[in-house]
Amino acid sequence: MARAKGTVRTNVAYALLQAFYWCAYCAFFSFLPPYLLAHGFPQATIGLVLTMLAAFSAVVPFLVGYLVDFHVPIRLCVSVALGLAVPAAFLLRATVASAPLAVLSIALLGILERSQSSVIDSWAVKLHARGVDLRYGTTRAVASVSFAVAALLLGRLFARVGLDALFIVHAAFAGLAVAAALFLQGVPVSARGASRGKGLGSTLAALLRLPRYRVLVAAVILGCAGTVPTVMFLPMRIAALGGTSADLGLSLFVMAVSESTFLLLHRRLAGRFSAERLLLVSFGAMVLRVLAATFAPSIPLLVAAHAFQALSYGLYLPAMLQYVGQIVETRVLATAVTLTVALGEGLGGVLGNAVGSAVVGSMGVRGAYLVFSACAVAAFLVFSFGQAAVVRREIADDAGRPGEPSPRGDAPPAGEGGA
Repeated sequence: MARAKGTVRTNVAYALLQAFYWCAYCAFFSFLPPYLLAHGFPQATIGLVLTMLAAFSAVVPFLVGYLVDFHVPIRLCVSVALGLAVPAAFLLRATVASAPLAVLSIALLGILERSQSSVIDSWAVKLHARGVDLRYGTTRAVASVSFAVAALLLGRLFARVGLDALFIVHAAFAGLAVAAALFLQGVPVSARGASRGKGLGSTLAALLRLPRYRVLVAAVILGCAGTVPTVMFLPMRIAALGGTSADLGLSLFVMAVSESTFLLLHRRLAGRFSAERLLLVSFGAMVLRVLAATFAPSIPLLVAAHAFQALSYGLYLPAMLQYVGQIVETRVLATAVTLTVALGEGLGGVLGNAVGSAVVGSMGVRGAYLVFSACAVAAFLVFSFGQAAVVRREIADDAGRPGEPSPRGDAPPAGEGGA
């Protein structure tokens, strides 16, 4: 009975941490582009700022993940980072009149807060490895619904009272996230000797030698290059169609509510379909989502286009985590998850934002969206044909070595409880 109560408390605390974190993220980062536009920043400059944030996402999360594995307890790391993010956000309000200082303020918050999403996900992986029945799909769906409600309400609030209110709202949600983190079960760091025995460089090299993992990473980078920038460029797309902050909030609401449905359904779908098939469907949905947003002629149709988020992210996220759990060894599972997210949302986001920023000045926002669409199509093709090629090679290798299975790692599939 005590163990059951402890499991419930852990799931509630983790759900609240995810929910409050993403509400804080929504309040600041989702409304950052219109805030900068309102203070006279040109679209090209805003694009460079978004590229900078994506660049941090390519490096900082993975380094922090390695840090919490071997040096700093994850609860301490997350709590301190989110606590410091509160005053860091107010720095932007004080420095927005000076573009260089404003960019530095945004960079600081990007390091402190934006990098924590995959670290928080890795907390679930660590708890599951210790035998905790953490239901990732359910808790993450709570966060998506919370983000959806926050986006809808904050869009209307900011349209009424002004975007300066985002700093107070962000501070409130970030503070609540810190409180939830402090109540969540901690995980001790691994032995220092283990880190010396398996260094960061050798761990990366071992992962990238896995053919299935290489194909996955390539597809994820391309897929994120096509989808991550669309969220950041969405305020510009809405403005081009004559929309307001309320329309941005509604679009984010549709995206978050849609993705929550498949986060909840994944456990059932994973029992009927392979992770590869679920991932292929999600990559196909990325193409549909970006194309629909590119050619939407009005605000209502642009908002409706984001319903494809149900498959393009709501199905993609748990399927990707499940697939990584199947193809890599258990001892490097957390590293593989963090690296995949960092390369996808980080490196892919950098590439997408950089190209989008270069194109938007000459071809407009729709031109940038056309580039994003091409990246999404490439991701679908790379995963489809790449995995087929790997399977053919594995079959050929198995035929040449009777009785020896193909090296696929020793980790079991990561279901809802294993992130």
